[in-house]
Amino acid sequence: MPAEQHRLRRLSERLHAKADQYVRLIGDRDHHTLATEPDALRGEMRHVSDRRSHLNDALA
Repeated sequence: MPAEQHRLRRLSERLHAKADQYVRLIGDRDHHTLATEPDALRGEMRHVSDRRSHLNDALA
């Protein structure tokens, strides 16, 4: 189980870094081709966060 926790934590960190990079690339432009990517990543980050929460609850 600790390996799964570690994997999910790393995945979460990568997703956050990727979303931050997209935001920096997009800047103030509303109609950028990457404009929808941060929203898609936020959904995935929520999913990973829920998985981490359920795993932590199971281990407690």
